[in-house]
Amino acid sequence: MYEKDLVTSITMNQIGISMTSQFIQHHPCTECGSKDNLAEYTNSWYCFGCKYYKKKTDLNSLRERISRSLSNDKIGYPLDTHEKIAPQALKWLLEYNITQEEIDNNGLCWSDPDLLVLYNSPSYWQGRVFSNVTKQKYKSWGMKPILMYGTVDRAVGVVLTEDIVSAICVSRVPNILAIPMLGTSCSRALEKHLQKLDIFTYVWLDSDVRKKAIALKNRLKTLGLSTKAILTDKDPKCYTKEKTEEIL
Repeated sequence: MYEKDLVTSITMNQIGISMTSQFIQHHPCTECGSKDNLAEYTNSWYCFGCKYYKKKTDLNSLRERISRSLSNDKIGYPLDTHEKIAPQALKWLLEYNITQEEIDNNGLCWSDPDLLVLYNSPSYWQGRVFSNVTKQKYKSWGMKPILMYGTVDRAVGVVLTEDIVSAICVSRVPNILAIPMLGTSCSRALEKHLQKLDIFTYVWLDSDVRKKAIALKNRLKTLGLSTKAILTDKDPKCYTKEKTEEIL
């Protein structure tokens, strides 16, 4: 069972839903009879046992999602943002062939004066810094969530990456989920989540941490997961969809 305060998010960018759904709780599944495999999200239901999936369409759920999207914590979190991303950040995104559709679907935005916001919620945010006065590349705040990019009910494999942009790029491949660890370590909560998914797990970290990728792959094997470390000369976000599919 997951920690009660853990926020699990799914970005359903491959089925046309351009919003982030937050995990609520686990329930018994009426389809397969499991005790706690049915996960309830703000916009859907998904069973990790029998793969049952259903979108929420009731009025209360729609109202809750609208309320979440409009809420803004004026104390300071989530970040105050706007859609006009600075030219230097757009240029950086274009280096990895991130399209405007992917920017919109994944909620990428800008926070003045120098932050490309990659994820933004009341409990956690992360951004890429574009500044001439600091060497710091990333800023973040809060408790790391579990983010999934792709379509959970169709997935035959899941790829662990370091960062969100790599996850977006990898999730272009059909039937592949991508989970950014927001760093190089895999939390116990994420390990449990991977065991729930129970599909082939690839560890594809940046090229400068190969030893960590191998160590994580070995750790996941001890948990009973089928897994493989992908070791490439470049980071996952540097490859095209076609090349990524070939690598996987």
